[in-house]
Amino acid sequence: MPNAEDKMKAALSAAAKRQALKAKKAVAPEAKPPEPIAPEKPPIPKPESQSAPAASKKEDIFDIIKSVFTAWWVFIKKDYRAYFLELLKIHLVQIVVGLGIIILFCLIGFGAYMGVMALNLAQFWIPLAILALIFIILAYIFSSTVLQSIALSAIPMTEARLGGGSLSLGKSFTQIKGKVLNYVLLNTGIGLVVCIPAIIIMCLPFLSYLFMPAKEAAIVSIMGFFVSYLVMWAYLMVVLLLYSFFLQFWMFGFLIQGLGVKESLISSYKLVRSRLLDILIFDIVFMVLMWLASIPMIVVYMAAYVGLILTQLMVIFAPFVGLVLALAGIVVFILMLIIFMTLLQMVSLPVANLFWKKIRG
Repeated sequence: MPNAEDKMKAALSAAAKRQALKAKKAVAPEAKPPEPIAPEKPPIPKPESQSAPAASKKEDIFDIIKSVFTAWWVFIKKDYRAYFLELLKIHLVQIVVGLGIIILFCLIGFGAYMGVMALNLAQFWIPLAILALIFIILAYIFSSTVLQSIALSAIPMTEARLGGGSLSLGKSFTQIKGKVLNYVLLNTGIGLVVCIPAIIIMCLPFLSYLFMPAKEAAIVSIMGFFVSYLVMWAYLMVVLLLYSFFLQFWMFGFLIQGLGVKESLISSYKLVRSRLLDILIFDIVFMVLMWLASIPMIVVYMAAYVGLILTQLMVIFAPFVGLVLALAGIVVFILMLIIFMTLLQMVSLPVANLFWKKIRG
């Protein structure tokens, strides 16, 4: 049995151990395992208003108009002489080639007529009429393609000059003639489809002969003819306005953007439909400005027209002198018309090109 002294020593030893343990904890507290650090979350962006992106993407139409005419003015100041001469050359070449085509087909037609008369083939008038119709269609397609290729070469030429380069008439004609042929065919097809309702409208009054006596039908058909005439022209005007509005960028697509003729037509329609109000505002502003700019040229043109009439009246009093002056007046009148059209194109072609690029975004 342990005595009292041993118990005393054991108690003192346990008390000393407890004191040492308390001192140790006070000096160096027990280290806790580090808590795991949560990864920082990226800041959540504040939701922006819906109007801000739309405003940054869709520029105001009046700012577009201002930037377009500013860019046009910078281009014209730098390149107006060379650009005017290029457009004038295109018009003159188109007139000369057009006259040549007219003379060529007149000679072919006259030669065919003389051949038919010499060979006594008039009795075969049905096949001859079919051949003549085929000839007229082919002549129309050929002449339209050639003349349109010359006229439309002004568009890629304008594009090249806006970019600081140049493009000759011959090179432009070679590049676009294939697509212009497709354009002429598709445009002619659209025109024929549009004309079908107009023909039906004009034929409606004559249906009265099927349901009325001849006398009453004649009166109804005459009155109906005038009504149908007005309705037909109203219909054609509406169709022409819609055609010009929705397809105003058609040629830019296949002459500049590199699209096909059909794809360019669809692209123009979709572009106009997507910015309907903006493009309508631009077209109205542009037409008003063009009319105002045309007033001085119209005054000069009308003065030249009056002078041409006076020179023709001189033929009565001095036949030879009057004839010479009348012919000279006709030449001057035609040249003034060409210059007038060239000046208008110096505005319309670059402005339309710049606006097309701007509105596409």
